[in-house]
Amino acid sequence: MPGRHVEVVLKVAERCNIDCTYCYMFNKGDESFRRKPKQLSIGAAADIAAFLRQAVDDGVASSVRIIFHGGEPLMLRKQQFAEICQAFIDALKSVCPLYFSLQTNAMLIDDGWLALFSRFKISVGVSLDGPEGVNDRYRIDHQGRGTYARTIEGVRKLQEAWRRGDGERPGLLCVIGPDVSGGELYTHFVRDLGVDFVDFLLPIETWDTACEETLSYVGPFLESALSAWLADRGAGVKIRFFNTFFAFLLRQPQANEESPLDSIIITVASDGTFGPDDTMRLLGEDSLYDFDVRATSLAAYLDDPRLMSIDQDSRSAPAECGDCAWQNYCRGGAANGRMVNRYAPGQGFGRRSIVCDGLKSTYALMAHHLVEAGLSEDDILRRLENVA
Repeated sequence: MPGRHVEVVLKVAERCNIDCTYCYMFNKGDESFRRKPKQLSIGAAADIAAFLRQAVDDGVASSVRIIFHGGEPLMLRKQQFAEICQAFIDALKSVCPLYFSLQTNAMLIDDGWLALFSRFKISVGVSLDGPEGVNDRYRIDHQGRGTYARTIEGVRKLQEAWRRGDGERPGLLCVIGPDVSGGELYTHFVRDLGVDFVDFLLPIETWDTACEETLSYVGPFLESALSAWLADRGAGVKIRFFNTFFAFLLRQPQANEESPLDSIIITVASDGTFGPDDTMRLLGEDSLYDFDVRATSLAAYLDDPRLMSIDQDSRSAPAECGDCAWQNYCRGGAANGRMVNRYAPGQGFGRRSIVCDGLKSTYALMAHHLVEAGLSEDDILRRLENVA
């Protein structure tokens, strides 16, 4: 079996300078961060790099993306961060494609950080949930103050560096909610802030934690954002949720993009322990995160029966999807990076996504747009059925 792209969500800081009310790491009952070092050490980074080098040598990994995460990754000292980056370059650059990304609230960005982003070619995503009144209901600091203005200051610094040809243009990561329409959010991000890439994140909920409100707002939000985006196609704005669907139906490769279903995604803590996508912590299966890079190879991890079962579930639609036209693409919601949305106690991942209705209505609108643009319904159905 050929090697796969590996996405490593690396917790370089197990603490954060803000206190988002919805944070699954700090405010949803997960106390595991308290047992971890506050920051990733150089020694632990070297161990993780050696673990990934072995994955390449074993034929498991064909390329690697390190996503510096937290907490807030910019709480590290700059020299420490640079040494961590270099550890991965030394171990991997000569044997496979290596990419760096970083997710931040942008409040600590300064000229020194901008220089490091440029030096190590790090693509930066900024977490922001909407205009000030919306963002500051949830994304607050430890004194209860809103963070919007300070985040925007960081966004502007990143954009100014990009205009100088020094670094990449930043994108935004947004947890969608019921407080603003998708169209309004799109307009604010694109028109007011000048952003050209947005990733909308579905709620991190399971069948036993989601409320009725969660089940109802996702569809209208996505449909409103889609309408605004389609009306604005000349702006060259990329919305991952929409672009991925269109690329699938039009059979277009996406540059530097890997499907969540084709990638191996692991979360590595500051002590070198690792496990699957961190949202799986909501399931209460802490033993899924007890693997250690010093003791378990990536190949052995993937052979664990629990992980094999999750991987197999992610590649197929649950029986509940029946004869849904979208199931070969959607896989019960797994295609959108939210396997946790399929989870129900006693049924594992055997349910369809908690936001299935919203997903289907959005898929239908996107398919309708393609029909209006000249793609026949028969072509769409064939491609959804995986028929050439």
